[in-house]
Amino acid sequence: RRYDKNGNLVEWWKQESIDKYNNQTKCFVDQFNKFTIFNDGKTVVK
Repeated sequence: RRYDKNGNLVEWWKQESIDKYNNQTKCFVDQFNKFTIFNDGKTVVK
């Protein structure tokens, strides 16, 4: 949503669309933030 067809940084979504998108995706962010990753000394994420 932030880059045009030539790869230039351009905000081409309307503010209303951005607000709706952020509202719709907030539940995913909230859910992900509740996860706990346990590290037992091994590489968990590379």
